Amino acid sequence: MVAIYKKPGYDPVKMFTDPSDPFVVPKVLWKLFKKKMDFNTVTGIIPLKAELVKGLYGVVTTDK
Repeated sequence: MVAIYKKPGYDPVKMFTDPSDPFVVPKVLWKLFKKKMDFNTVTGIIPLKAELVKGLYGVVTTDK
């Protein structure tokens, strides 16, 4: 098994799509269809919202 969260450069935001976008599912399906048809395409469905990450990631510790 691979602990992907321990790899350098891992960004947990990449696990999410934009929840405020009502067309996120059709966008994902369209991008997957284009990839399946062997088109070069930028995925571009990952938001840059760090507040989507909950839990261990993004917790500010007050203990020094």
